[in-house]
Amino acid sequence: MTSQIAIFNPLGVAVASDTVTTHNRGGGTKTTNNAEKIWALGGDHLVVVVSSGSVVTTGIHSRLLISEWTRTLKKPLPTLAQYVSNFTQWITNEANMMPVDSEVQDINWCLNDHFLEIQRRVKIETSKLESADDVAASLKTHSEAGLHYLLGLPLFTDASDELDAAILVEREIDIDKKIDYFFKELPGLEEVREILRTSAPLALSRAQEMKGDTDLGFIGFGSDEYFATSQIAHCRGRYGNLARVVVEESFGQTADESSGSIKAFAQSDAIFGFIRGAQSAVKVAVYEYLWETLTDGKDENEEKLKEVQTLIDGLRNHVDEYQTETFVNPMLDTIGSLSLRDVADLAVSLVGMQATRSAASPTPASVGGFIESLVIDRNDGVRWVNRLPR
Repeated sequence: MTSQIAIFNPLGVAVASDTVTTHNRGGGTKTTNNAEKIWALGGDHLVVVVSSGSVVTTGIHSRLLISEWTRTLKKPLPTLAQYVSNFTQWITNEANMMPVDSEVQDINWCLNDHFLEIQRRVKIETSKLESADDVAASLKTHSEAGLHYLLGLPLFTDASDELDAAILVEREIDIDKKIDYFFKELPGLEEVREILRTSAPLALSRAQEMKGDTDLGFIGFGSDEYFATSQIAHCRGRYGNLARVVVEESFGQTADESSGSIKAFAQSDAIFGFIRGAQSAVKVAVYEYLWETLTDGKDENEEKLKEVQTLIDGLRNHVDEYQTETFVNPMLDTIGSLSLRDVADLAVSLVGMQATRSAASPTPASVGGFIESLVIDRNDGVRWVNRLPR
């Protein structure tokens, strides 16, 4: 994991990132320091890319992908959104450095993730069942639910279930062998085999968040833009000669806003807990306590439940409005009046706060190390404030 932040105001944008990288290998976890996660495109480009999630995309380090893509840019593009679109098209059409073996690995990862989740749910549900018929019924229920879930997901851009079914054949992925591996010990497999077969290409063609994805945050200005913005590209990688990328809506500064705005990448609970004056987990605990206390945890009186729910909803709205008026808006108004150097210092402080929270957690710290920061404006371009020694 990681923590990164972009803080916008009318003058430009400040970006900060920690430099700790966590690798999961062979069932173990290894954490290293001093990993650059802010990458400036260089030249006349007023754009940087921040990376979180997996450090590799279809077997290639994301930094190398960004570097090679940048070499193809002849001049600054008019908008930040065009940078993101150009990168996605480049992965599809020209990123031949991505090896076929890595594409096959990504395909297997997607299939295994889907089948393993069905297997997990069936085993939990049937752990205390002895009847083979009950186990078979559970397998059918969860196989159908898995297919229904995939059908409800959006397709990756230009992807189709039919094209990815052909990719499975082209890459010689033995779906029946994989199905047998996960489900051969469960009764009722033959009844649901076709459902599982049908699900396989959908696990490739449909966009969903997965643990092995890479998140690339594009931040800065296009040549025709007067205010800084950002977009996140959630990258699965490339297989079947098609980039598997989901791009979020643009976020940043606008002409009609004099206050600032904040975009966080990856871990941000401590950051926004500070900005809003309370951690979201604390608020949830309060609302759950009220529910349990006022309903006695088991009250089935419908009118009473509606009354309590109305009370909690009203309290939630009141707290949200209070936080916005008392903490959030004054903070954003202050950011809007700061110099970019002061905004950069604030960004470093907020990432440092997230690092402190990570260090104090019961699990291994996944945010920390040296904090890099920079600012971008149209006049002076990209200027580093804190940078790892090179």
